[in-house]
Amino acid sequence: MKRSLHALRMVVLSLLLNTILIKTFGQTETIPAGSFIINMGVSPQTINNGIRPYGLIWDVIKNNKAQVRWVISQTKAKDGIDFTYNGVDYKGGTFIIPQKYITAAVQAKINAVYPSVIVGTYTTAPISVSVTYNLKYTPKWTFDFQNGSIALGYLDNAMIPTAEYPKKLPDQLNDCDDLFVMPHADPTWATHKNLKAWNLTSRGWIWAGCHAVSALENLYNPLDSADQMNFLCQNFDGWGSDHTSSNGFTGNSLVLWTRHTGPNNPYSYYYPNDPEMQFVGSTENGVGANGSEQAYMPYNPTSAGGAGRIASWRPSTKIAISDNSPAATNPNVPEHSNGPIVEVAYGRAFGDAARGEILYEAGHDHGGTSADFVAAQRIFFNFSFLAVNDKDPLVISSGPSTLTAGSTGTYS
Repeated sequence: MKRSLHALRMVVLSLLLNTILIKTFGQTETIPAGSFIINMGVSPQTINNGIRPYGLIWDVIKNNKAQVRWVISQTKAKDGIDFTYNGVDYKGGTFIIPQKYITAAVQAKINAVYPSVIVGTYTTAPISVSVTYNLKYTPKWTFDFQNGSIALGYLDNAMIPTAEYPKKLPDQLNDCDDLFVMPHADPTWATHKNLKAWNLTSRGWIWAGCHAVSALENLYNPLDSADQMNFLCQNFDGWGSDHTSSNGFTGNSLVLWTRHTGPNNPYSYYYPNDPEMQFVGSTENGVGANGSEQAYMPYNPTSAGGAGRIASWRPSTKIAISDNSPAATNPNVPEHSNGPIVEVAYGRAFGDAARGEILYEAGHDHGGTSADFVAAQRIFFNFSFLAVNDKDPLVISSGPSTLTAGSTGTYS
């Protein structure tokens, strides 16, 4: 028994010492010759050059145990350069498959889509880049039972098989589900209340679109109005969805989709160094371009008929794409909201680092083929791969690398 226990301890110790740091951020790495760089910044963006790369990296990670480096410059502006190699500027959050993972099977998959579909190059000399993320696993998507099939179309565009990614009701979610995808839907507290618990206990991530967003943000427990689902917004007087203001608005955070219009162009873009925002060009005809809710705005009217400052986006919520329309061009400002009017927002639920992230993307269906729709789908895929990376163990160990029989050592 002592020998078996000692062997088990040695196995555990070996695993700890040999665990590679999975999450990286700004670590310089020398990428050897023979690696494959996927150019994510080709213009104009198409399904082939902008979406199919996600299918390729999904395939080689899942089926060939490859790892993919995700290189995102932390100093670039919108549509700026991640790095330059052989005179080519790589933009849009660049994927690199290192040479050590390019087996004959992986090379065959790359060559099947390069250069006729995916734009890239095999490196002929080592290159040093700052690696932001090391992708080792593929996301496990789960789609809302109501209209999840809308977003299944995004996977089809990437040529990712959808058969293993089910539709579920929120109360069926568990630790094995990384990302709950909820396009156009009508969530209620009765059907979707488990999202709040799952987002914490399983660190589950949630992507939502169209009017599922304002519906979700306004949900509350009918037995306790303080128990609310306003993940990315906050209110200031504690009322639940039974509150009705003097101008007829009902809700507790976002203006409901039935009470506001769509956005105005042009959009403003922020956080170009965040993984969620790795796309090039405009989203203006792809995000917020169709559907029953094409923008999101907190209920905080400043007009005489309003109820005062009631709600706002949480300080931890990142407003990534917004419409900064003045009152003269948007009838909802300031009657219902003093803004900001948002097309894409994301952040940790309730601003809690222990919870999964939430991303809202306005519009009904982002599955078109024009460059703006490609950009919209890229936000979805960026968020998806980031979700599974968030669950990877971060192991940093210190202590003696070897121990002789009978000796002791301190490890952390």
